[in-house]
Amino acid sequence: MTGQVLYCIAIITHIIVIAQGKENLFNDIKIQVQNSDQEIVKICPARGRANFQDPDFGVEENLSFDGCGIWSPEQMNKTSTPPWFIVAKLNDRDLYCFGYLISEKAAILFECNEIIIYFENNANLSKIQIFGGESCQEIEQQDCNRFGLQLLNDAKAKGVTPLKSHLNDKRFWLMTMTNLSLNGNNLLPLCLYNGHVIPDDFYVLNIFRQYDFSIRNMTLLKPEDCCINKLSVGIDELIQYWGDHFEELMCTSDNPWGHLLINRKNYNGTTRHFLTGIWRFKMLDGEKHLDTYADARGWLEEVVNLTPDLSLFPKIPPAKPRLFESGYESFPGCGKVQKELNVATRMKKYRSTELQAKPIGLVFGGEGSRRGELPWHASLTQHGKLGILHDACGGTLISKTAIVTAAHCLYEDVNGKKVPLEAKQVEVNLGKYDAEDTKEPRQSFLAKDILVHPDYNPHNFYYENDIALLLFDSNETNFNELVHPACLWDDDYSIENITDQLGEVAGFGLTEERQRSHQLKKVEVEIPSHQACFLQNKKFFGKNLKPTMNFCAGKPPVAANCVGDSGGGLTIYKKGKHYLRGITSSALPKKIEVASMEFTVVCNPDFYSLYTDVTNYLEWIVDNVPDIEKKTATNF
Repeated sequence: MTGQVLYCIAIITHIIVIAQGKENLFNDIKIQVQNSDQEIVKICPARGRANFQDPDFGVEENLSFDGCGIWSPEQMNKTSTPPWFIVAKLNDRDLYCFGYLISEKAAILFECNEIIIYFENNANLSKIQIFGGESCQEIEQQDCNRFGLQLLNDAKAKGVTPLKSHLNDKRFWLMTMTNLSLNGNNLLPLCLYNGHVIPDDFYVLNIFRQYDFSIRNMTLLKPEDCCINKLSVGIDELIQYWGDHFEELMCTSDNPWGHLLINRKNYNGTTRHFLTGIWRFKMLDGEKHLDTYADARGWLEEVVNLTPDLSLFPKIPPAKPRLFESGYESFPGCGKVQKELNVATRMKKYRSTELQAKPIGLVFGGEGSRRGELPWHASLTQHGKLGILHDACGGTLISKTAIVTAAHCLYEDVNGKKVPLEAKQVEVNLGKYDAEDTKEPRQSFLAKDILVHPDYNPHNFYYENDIALLLFDSNETNFNELVHPACLWDDDYSIENITDQLGEVAGFGLTEERQRSHQLKKVEVEIPSHQACFLQNKKFFGKNLKPTMNFCAGKPPVAANCVGDSGGGLTIYKKGKHYLRGITSSALPKKIEVASMEFTVVCNPDFYSLYTDVTNYLEWIVDNVPDIEKKTATNF
């Protein structure tokens, strides 16, 4: 009896040592002495379903790819090979990978073995042949490989990347492809998993043995039933394979052995197949065989990000509690517009009108504004290492001492590096309406301080946390009919609160004829729901739309933002005042051809633009702007 207890203690000690301080790593891997006469070590590696959020592909049926996962009884009777199965082969060697199509441009590869070394750094891509689709009846045919699949002549491998999300052994790869046609080749992608795992659901496995790629029925065990009395792999191997991600394991028995666990279910009246798990390791206990699979939700985001024609709808976190009571003025008298005035006076402060400048474009497809209609709009001039750029960006006046703008406006690209501008390199122009009118009463001065949001990363091209403050002394500004601040948002922060409303943005610059406008232009933009924005271009907005951090607006296909329009405010008119809700941040570029030369410009009226959502940063703004009273920062 004493020896049995000591043996059990030794096993527990071994686990703790291997875990190297992760005492809680195996809390749910149960180790028990079941009775005093016979020692039984019971090991249950599957902890149960991880607390993943189910994927949302943003379409009504929530399918990863249109038409995916269908394998009709007629097709099953014709061939045992599913329509998503492919083989990748090196054309000059007898080396293969098996794979599953998950879209028209990507497949998950496995069982690569010796071919792996040829995939490193995307070498030898031109040597990869892709087979799939219609089964060959004559194996000797020139277009058929040993598995009876036809050669897809036009399909080319574009890249091969190891999947890293909790799969550290390079057994699974994602191959992107070009020129693969699903039509006419009896090819159809497998659906990616899109719903809760339910143990009583119907599961199947694809078998990979010689020429047998058939599907077999399979039972998914409940976590408490996924147990054996000993492991075929050691505890140290268990840690190497799976680290501390045991809550992501699923378990099967009746083991015919297959790499990918598939959920077959009736989905909205159609039988579809969903990729649910990737094989991890086998547990043997005498004649008892159990296989463990990684829950698809643990690696699905990585797979989608690597796949050119798949996208996930961005997760929407809850909006923050609002900072100001409804109707509160963040600065006294903010957001009001006076009638147009004929002003002949001229400010005597620092200006740079006579300096050499490189103009860049702004609002595309807008209309002319009236003098004094947008008194909070600031035009920013950069005095950087690359020269002087008039109207390089816009900004929004919010008090006597602060302007809100986009963080990326305060960097310049010098030899491929993002170099931050100093305050003395940023000139603020308030009240600017006509760039050619040297006598109009602008208020121009240099910023005293620049405050970029601490979470902004200038190397992220489609900018997150794209917000900054320009600070200056209160005596630099003289509020009048032409210079006046906009109000900070005073209402609920949710996107639903502004969906289908109109916002207003402004700037100087490129017209539809791609000529620079010398007068301040404005455009009304529509604010769609996050989902409507995502569906307009799923790949772009699936990656760059970050709900609560930014939102979409635009007037497709009529108007858009253009280069240099960044930083300007999107204001919404309500209750007789103009409230700042967004900052012009980024947009999907468009290629144009001028004089037989191709250019990429950020003036694409066909798609919405992205605006930094100011409400997400109001507390940061209030904390750093001295003349916006902090005592108003009370949650209502």
